[in-house]
Amino acid sequence: MKKIRIGILGPSNISQKRMIPAIISNQYFEFMGIAVATKQERLLNNKKSALITDDVCKNSIKKAKKITEQYGGCIFDSYEKLLTSNDIDAVYIALPPALHYLWAKKAVINNKHIIVEKPFGVSFKETQEIINIAKENNLAVLENFAFVYHKQIEKIKEIISSGKIGEIRYVKSNFGFPIRELNDFRYSKELGGGALLDCGCYALKMAQLIMGNNLKIKNTILYSVPKFEVDMYGAISAVNEKNIIADLLFGMDQQYNCALEIWGSKGCIKSPRIYTPPADYTVNLDLTIGNENHIIPIEPFDQFWASLNVFADLTNDINKREKIYNDIISQSYYLEQCKIGGNNE
Repeated sequence: MKKIRIGILGPSNISQKRMIPAIISNQYFEFMGIAVATKQERLLNNKKSALITDDVCKNSIKKAKKITEQYGGCIFDSYEKLLTSNDIDAVYIALPPALHYLWAKKAVINNKHIIVEKPFGVSFKETQEIINIAKENNLAVLENFAFVYHKQIEKIKEIISSGKIGEIRYVKSNFGFPIRELNDFRYSKELGGGALLDCGCYALKMAQLIMGNNLKIKNTILYSVPKFEVDMYGAISAVNEKNIIADLLFGMDQQYNCALEIWGSKGCIKSPRIYTPPADYTVNLDLTIGNENHIIPIEPFDQFWASLNVFADLTNDINKREKIYNDIISQSYYLEQCKIGGNNE
């Protein structure tokens, strides 16, 4: 298989810490470089003026130089140059959520396969449009919920399928973390910030993995705190056609918590680090059946590397793309339902 030549829009923290190291170690990819936005492109984004200062532009270039010095590749001095380059097959987009639509659309119009960080888009309509263009152009698309491809998910599904914990009654998941620097995009409404879109979406994705894509969002509660314009914490309650209940809690100004609990008629499975285990971290699943408790170690595993494997397969096999298209659409639809508070009927 010919290596997929991949470029990155913007020197984001997630690119530096997880995605680029995974690209470098993955046999299917060649890291071509990273693009920094011109001041005009920042104006095109039409977002907060803080994003178009000379200092911000210089800082992006400085970060990009550090990345290319460490990992190779070149610096594209505009997003457009990367997106129109004949040397690029695929693009990883890890910009603030409100910018995903603009640059993902430009990428697929230019016939580039795309990996988009979660959430794929800030609205259902935008997500549908990008997916439709990707379909028309026969392109692979992936929303980068990397945790889906961690080995602990495979093991959890295996335990459920075995019947050891009986019929599932209840899925509970928490994802929250302490407050970050105040200029972080997560606290900007204009940039697509907010707890629901940043961490609540993980728990919502987990509910679909365990309960299927036939959820009914019963209720969503979103709260802000003084001095912030976005939702800072909240909860989602949902059910499916089998009357499995989901209780999903999330927040951006609290003690770190990244857990999953699946409660069945005969037993219970717990993971203390379900969404963000480092590549060198051993996850210990807790399985309780009646009065017996078992700890199941899951060896260290790089979920970003695994996510890239899935993406590589999608670029090569058109028949596998339809499920991913539908998964992205489904996730976006449920997020939209959460925004309006759900359906209590």
